[in-house]
Amino acid sequence: SGGVTRLTARAHRLVAARGDERATLALDPGEARLAADSIGLEGRRGDLRLDKTRLTGRSLEARLDTASLTATRVDTTIERLTSRLKRALSRIEELWELRSGRARIVTEGTWHQKSERVVVLADRDVRIDGERINLG
Repeated sequence: SGGVTRLTARAHRLVAARGDERATLALDPGEARLAADSIGLEGRRGDLRLDKTRLTGRSLEARLDTASLTATRVDTTIERLTSRLKRALSRIEELWELRSGRARIVTEGTWHQKSERVVVLADRDVRIDGERINLG
């Protein structure tokens, strides 16, 4: 019925153990740690506010109805990225630049490119192959 428990020692450890399984809650001045083989959090709402955050693990899986990210800058380093999308839309105000060893675009239907001016530079050959080529 609504009480407050106050712990005043320098540090506290709460350990639950059964056989080889163990869960620990450690409370030190300025730091709290929770360690266990499995940790679950459930609730109708949640709010996590941290000044600096690091997530380390072997895998991450997220299943969401909606996700939103607002950031000033996002840097990623990925060995391989695979995306499967129904539709992808990007609006870039200034510059979109792609640098790669090779690039390939394969479309099943029409590939439409519209620009005020198009510049294509090649160090060696430019090849255009089609049943009909309309210029102008």
